[in-house]
Amino acid sequence: MRQRRADRKIAFVILTLFFALISLQCFFVVGASAQAEPAAYEELISNYYSFHTPTRVAACEGIVAVFDEGNVVIFREGGRTVFPTGAAHCDELCVSEEGVCLLVIEDEETTPEILSFTLEGERREVAYSGDGVTDIAFVGDTLYTLASVIKVTAYDVATGAEKGAFSLPNHPKRYSLAFATDGEDFWFLSIASSIFMKTEEGYGDGESVSVGKDRIYAANGNVYYLDEAGNFRVGGETAPLLKKGVGDDAFSVATDCAVGGDVIAVLDGTARAVKLYDLETGEFLRMIGSYGSDLKRLKDPVAISVNGGRIAVADASRISVFTDNGVYPLNGRKMNDPTDVVIAGDRYYVVAGGVLYEFDADRRYSTEYGTDRFLFVAAAPDGTIYAASERDIYAKKQGETRFAKCLTMDKNVTGLNVGIGGKILYVMTGETLSAFSREGALLGALTSQERAKSFAVDYRGNVFLLSEEGLLLKYARTLDGYAEPVRYESAAGYDRFADIALDGDGKLYVVADHNVLIYPKETFGVFVAADSDFKDEVPQADPLFVCEVVKDRAISYIAPDNFEDITSIARGTRLMCYATVTYAGDEYLRVETEKGKAYLPKADVKVYEEGAAPFRKARCLLPAIGTKVVGVDLYAEPSHLAVAEGVEPLFASLGKTDVFDVVAYVAADEAGRDVWGFFRVSYQGKTAYVSVDEVVSVDDDLEPAPPRYEARVRSDSLGKTVAVYADASTESEVIARLTDGTEIYTLEPIDQNKEFIQVLYEGEIRYVLSANLGQGGLSGGQILAIVLSVVAVVGSVLTILILRSNKRHKRYHKE
Repeated sequence: MRQRRADRKIAFVILTLFFALISLQCFFVVGASAQAEPAAYEELISNYYSFHTPTRVAACEGIVAVFDEGNVVIFREGGRTVFPTGAAHCDELCVSEEGVCLLVIEDEETTPEILSFTLEGERREVAYSGDGVTDIAFVGDTLYTLASVIKVTAYDVATGAEKGAFSLPNHPKRYSLAFATDGEDFWFLSIASSIFMKTEEGYGDGESVSVGKDRIYAANGNVYYLDEAGNFRVGGETAPLLKKGVGDDAFSVATDCAVGGDVIAVLDGTARAVKLYDLETGEFLRMIGSYGSDLKRLKDPVAISVNGGRIAVADASRISVFTDNGVYPLNGRKMNDPTDVVIAGDRYYVVAGGVLYEFDADRRYSTEYGTDRFLFVAAAPDGTIYAASERDIYAKKQGETRFAKCLTMDKNVTGLNVGIGGKILYVMTGETLSAFSREGALLGALTSQERAKSFAVDYRGNVFLLSEEGLLLKYARTLDGYAEPVRYESAAGYDRFADIALDGDGKLYVVADHNVLIYPKETFGVFVAADSDFKDEVPQADPLFVCEVVKDRAISYIAPDNFEDITSIARGTRLMCYATVTYAGDEYLRVETEKGKAYLPKADVKVYEEGAAPFRKARCLLPAIGTKVVGVDLYAEPSHLAVAEGVEPLFASLGKTDVFDVVAYVAADEAGRDVWGFFRVSYQGKTAYVSVDEVVSVDDDLEPAPPRYEARVRSDSLGKTVAVYADASTESEVIARLTDGTEIYTLEPIDQNKEFIQVLYEGEIRYVLSANLGQGGLSGGQILAIVLSVVAVVGSVLTILILRSNKRHKRYHKE
């Protein structure tokens, strides 16, 4: 599809600016990489663990162990431990407070191997006899083995010393491949699918059962097993203790079970999680694992937003909002595969299928926007919402109902965000991160060393990038650009990283696997507004001086450590300077801008020196009009902005007889020419500043007229006249009344912020309300007169047409 001509022009301008400004030193990458170790983090889902393919589970009092693709994961109070075993698979896993044991059976021709570890993962170099072993059990410090279907041997787990042995009766009904023990009694699963028991008194009769797997479990004088339907049963009971089902509180497919202490641990193969139940009642206790269908779990999280204690996660086909009071969904609209989410005030915005959905404060669907095929969304604290399609950025301010295009990028957008202060818009295109002001001006660009999946920017302008490999890179902003990135290793135990976000307190949130990791701001040195330590205690310079921006665009800071409240200043702009300030080893100039006091890097500007004045003594240049004489003001500083805003003069309305010493031009170029328009003077023992246009050498006897500006009188309604006052007050004498459109001269530019404007009327200085003056065009009264004239003409034409129509109608009926 061809672009419209206007769009092509806009795209060309933006592209030109982009390449012209990409060399800005405020967004510049230097050097290679440094390394750092991340501190501990919190987990949003506290009992989370991302299993890969868990196949075996074991439990004892307060401990749960899981075999997962060669690793053993130990869960106990105070945390978890993960260690490799060197085994590709595990046929039986046992755990006690003394450690972990694995039975590994490669094939029928290979002798089974028994591996032993401490709970910390240290390998015990102990050789247990594995000849013919089909099952093991571990109670306290004793390891039991079942070999050759009839022999049970007990070993000291630490030394491997044999502690005793016994053999089953030599009868096929007593042959067993699996057994269980609670340390006192033994239960055996015979090859004839019955369970028989051995106590100190001997053997009990076998109980025929329909065991679904070749395993049984023992605790507290009972035997437990999974039946062929997949339900968990207690020996001798007719009803199942646990029935399989759906949801986080049930198991769908039990790939393995364990009984330890007062809990049942079921390894749910579908959820890749361990589910714990009360051994007596079967009540669900908790879940250890990540993947789940319950609202409190995450399936496939891809994006996160944090605001005011709320954490919104775009997950598979829903949005989950985590709060201190619970977890809630967004309701009222089914969304397929959401790609981005943002919390904006009390509202939520979600991108799914190219459509942007809005949800209200009650988390219910409100509106949808389909201006373009949206991919990303971001929100600023002032209520502005930004949305990005392939190359276009749209904005909707608070209170507006439609999105309007505000930017067009030269490449496809791969990420969108605002800084932590919400005043800078950041757009990622490939490896390039571009920053834009609220007005859409390009402030600069950072080219990352790695392609990013997500990014966030703090108050100082430090950039945090999440790479596609899961590494976190911090680009710390410096005055010269960006320091070499610091690389932080991925969190242990996590494989897939999808998104990052910052909150107002500086916490960093990382979407990892099926969880969210929460890092304190100290971990990565996130800078928030409250961290500012900048203090400007440098006294005002005397004399004051002037600087000129020499870069294509320079950045003025409200404080050197604040990259949110900044302004882009064009080359050639001249500014009033008040002092040189040093912060973090860099020099800044305290300058005056239209938005107030700010700080410019000294390297970005040229500082003007004072210049020799053309004369040593001066008097006021007094333009006289009629009976009015305009006096000259001397000011405490040479600020054009202060004068325009009506600051109180140091000396007001000086006359022709007032003479003062001229010290120098405030600023002059290399040729000595004035570039600022102020003299520094001395009057009555004080340093003051005066406009060069308002003084003359004492040897000069000129009496020029003041400047005049053409204007036109405007009334606000038809037939209303405009008053000319003797003084700047509506209570003063009305000298004359002027009609709409009357031409008149003013003695100052028209400023609608002022109530009155000085005018020249019949050779005297008079006053007219600024609202009744304009530079040209039609006034409200003239517009109304034209409208009424048009209405009258149209009415007359319609009347004539109606009369003619009636006349023909009567003639027709007469005929």
